This record gives sequence, C-alpha cells and structure tokens, in this order.
Amino acid sequence: MTKKIFFFVFFIFIIINKNLNAQSLYDLNDYKDSLSSLFDKLFTFDGTRYTKSDSEKIKINNQILNYFPQVLDLDSLFYYNFKIKHFGSIYSDDNLVRLITWNIKLSDGKYKYYGYLIHKKK
Repeated sequence: MTKKIFFFVFFIFIIINKNLNAQSLYDLNDYKDSLSSLFDKLFTFDGTRYTKSDSEKIKINNQILNYFPQVLDLDSLFYYNFKIKHFGSIYSDDNLVRLITWNIKLSDGKYKYYGYLIHKKK
C-alpha cells in the first residue's frame, strides 16, 4: 500500500514539475516575442539612418526595461536563448553569471548603455 502511495505522489510531482517548466518556457517565448518587437521598433532603420527621435528611443527602452522584472524570477531565464537583434548576452567562465546588454545611440553621438546581470539559481 505504501509503495502505491509513494508512486502516486511521485507521479503527481513529475506532472506538476513538468507543467511548471512548460509554463515558464511558454512565458519566456511570449516575452521574447514582445521584446523582439520592441527592439525592432527601437532600431527602426530606413536604409540610411535610424528614424526614432531620442525621446521615442527612451520611451521604447523604458518599455523594454519594464519587461525584464517580469521574467527575472523564472528559473529557465538563465539558459533561455532570446536570439534578439541588437541585444547581447554572455555567460561567465564558471557559468554562474549571465550578462544581457544593449545600447542606444543618441542624436548627439553619445550612447546610453543598459543591461541585466543574472546570477544562476541553485
């Protein structure tokens, strides 16, 4: 009888864990699509120059910054491959830290740099 209970509890645990991981990946895919769209808007290029004004760039960048806190607590974020243009990501040699960065060129030739430093959860 105890073996049956153990296997039942174990089976339920596996199902719940699988659903939680799938939900995290689903959420990350949604966030990736939204972030990709925002980065495309931020770096709109007409073939000759970037078309957004500095104030438009800052506004769009603030939207990007607001997306990250929503995903920073998801366990799968550390290894998730965003594959977004104009967005850099690098891991530390010991694979415990991930750095995500991007920059914005302003009309006066200066740059603003942004990023997140993510530590791997144990």
